[in-house]
Amino acid sequence: MHYESSALKTNIYEVSYMLATVRHEAYYFPRGEYFSDRPEVGDLSYFNRYDPVRASTEKRRLTAKENGNTQEGDGYRYRGRGCVHLTWKNNYQKFSDLLSHDFVVDPDAAARFEHSVPIMIVGMTKGMFTGKKLTDYFSSSKVDYVSARRIINALDEAELIASYAERFEIILKKTSGLSLGY
Repeated sequence: MHYESSALKTNIYEVSYMLATVRHEAYYFPRGEYFSDRPEVGDLSYFNRYDPVRASTEKRRLTAKENGNTQEGDGYRYRGRGCVHLTWKNNYQKFSDLLSHDFVVDPDAAARFEHSVPIMIVGMTKGMFTGKKLTDYFSSSKVDYVSARRIINALDEAELIASYAERFEIILKKTSGLSLGY
């Protein structure tokens, strides 16, 4: 799926925000590598919080199960990968169905840019991660980089990611032919 050949249209603000998200989510800090295709960092115990057996509380175990992580080890197996750090088995299945690649069987494929870019674009455009989508925060009447973090992960690091989006916006205004309108 190529962005330019899809029915999806975008503008400079949405692209700035998507690039800012990738800059944040796909940063592999052990090597200082930006735009990395490596999975989320952490030892096995870090991912227990997403595991239906190993999570420390019943609430976390239930949340894991509600999100499709049903077997011991699923917290680690379906850890964050790609431009938006896709997590949870249900999300891997959702994008398997949509993009015709079995990410449940091959979760590392979700980190490869040929897959992770379409996952990000479609997911952010259609609100497939949290129910929030780009048009909730970007329109002719508003550009809200801070609140747009809700598309992926509540307001975790929202101000920092917004600062990246503002920088990308400046760069793209000078260097791209992307639309400023809606």
